[in-house]
Amino acid sequence: MSVARDVLIAAALLGGVLAGCVQAPSGPAGTEPGPVAGPFGEVTAQRLEAPTRDFSKVISPDHGLQTSAGHHLRELHTDSFGIELVGYTPLTELMGGEPPTAQDTGYIAMDTWQNYVCIAKFAGTGGFVIADIKDPAKPKVVSSAHSGFVDSDCQFTDDGDYLILATIAGATDGVPGAPPPVGDAAAKGLEVYDVKDKTKPRLLYRDQQRSEINSYHNVYTAKINGTNYVFQMYAANVFAIDANANQMRWVSKMPRAQHDMWVGQHPVTGEWIAITGHNRGIMVIKVDDPANPVELGSWQVQGEEKLEGWHRQWPIQQTVDGRAYVLVGGEEPEDLSIPHVVVDFTDPANMFTAGQWDLPGKPVSAGGKANFYTFSPHEFEVWDGYAVMGLYHAGVWLIDIGTPERAAKPVTLGFYYPHETPQLKGGTTNHPFLFNPDVWGAYFDERGYIVTADWGSGLYVLKFGATKTV
Repeated sequence: MSVARDVLIAAALLGGVLAGCVQAPSGPAGTEPGPVAGPFGEVTAQRLEAPTRDFSKVISPDHGLQTSAGHHLRELHTDSFGIELVGYTPLTELMGGEPPTAQDTGYIAMDTWQNYVCIAKFAGTGGFVIADIKDPAKPKVVSSAHSGFVDSDCQFTDDGDYLILATIAGATDGVPGAPPPVGDAAAKGLEVYDVKDKTKPRLLYRDQQRSEINSYHNVYTAKINGTNYVFQMYAANVFAIDANANQMRWVSKMPRAQHDMWVGQHPVTGEWIAITGHNRGIMVIKVDDPANPVELGSWQVQGEEKLEGWHRQWPIQQTVDGRAYVLVGGEEPEDLSIPHVVVDFTDPANMFTAGQWDLPGKPVSAGGKANFYTFSPHEFEVWDGYAVMGLYHAGVWLIDIGTPERAAKPVTLGFYYPHETPQLKGGTTNHPFLFNPDVWGAYFDERGYIVTADWGSGLYVLKFGATKTV
């Protein structure tokens, strides 16, 4: 453990002693800083009541058909509980002016910044759509861009000035001098847009440097000491955004960057860290100085149990009774669901499993391997101790891990199946897909509204019992 972190954790412990509130340890001996709030405070103490509903029969693995054929029928996937639809848009795009004239497909990964959300497009023209959700009941498309990429991620910078659009696995260097989307068809790398005016995204440059297979499948941005940084998966590079150059500036290489990552401040110490995949588990890396990243510790699955954290990692930003928790998940390409895991990373050098959550009923699809990620974990986020996750055809699920007891045994609060038909809500096309719904991920805005996208039907804005609706 570094001296700085030692001092910070010791100070947290001293604060708890002076307040007379040190409690019994909740993890392995020697890892407890004491139940005092970190720099971002504690999660809301009053939690939503655990529902009495039995969720184990929500998901039908075969709809009585003995095959996967029923999974593409929207009318068989309209149920919900604990999560309410507030607003919907089929994401018809602005093609040269008002009114919107076309709808695309492949709506997947998302990011929010204040009242805006960007939605990356995995298919169709590629690119992204930006929607304004200030009025959650009336989400409105304000701009879009076509890239020619097979895009799998879009990220706003922390200041909202730039948008990073990343491609999953480009095969070419593009066509020099030819504008996107034609010049970038099947290209690799990413694009940097100036989005200070969200209604007029301006492409600054495409960057392919240090591009490896899948190395821009996911990216993460963080503004540290006044500079916007981009963290690259797999290749593990850290770049700085330079709006006046024609490419990003290489800064350093991290010890690890397996698949997804989260970059932010540690809930207890406040130091800047990156949490990324590492084999079947996770690694925590100090990035206070992005030019000199330092590994702080790692957590690995023990034995043969199906607990994995390599694919997605998202912490509770606040402390929970003085402790720091991160939700992690793997990905299962076959026909079954696998658990999400809660990891205690109060001290990154001594992380341990706190609890796990399984999709109720642990469904196994009758279609077997042909169903491809049917009920797998995928992208999720955490807000005030509540976690919302997108699980492909299983839709959107909501759990609570905001107390030590609920971190050990997460409480299922609800679920939602996106099922709108675009043509009935102002859209132009209902793009067919193998499954309806098909949800890449679920995310929170700063108010606690849930935003998610169905591959073929568009953007959904949802709320639940803790959403700040005022």
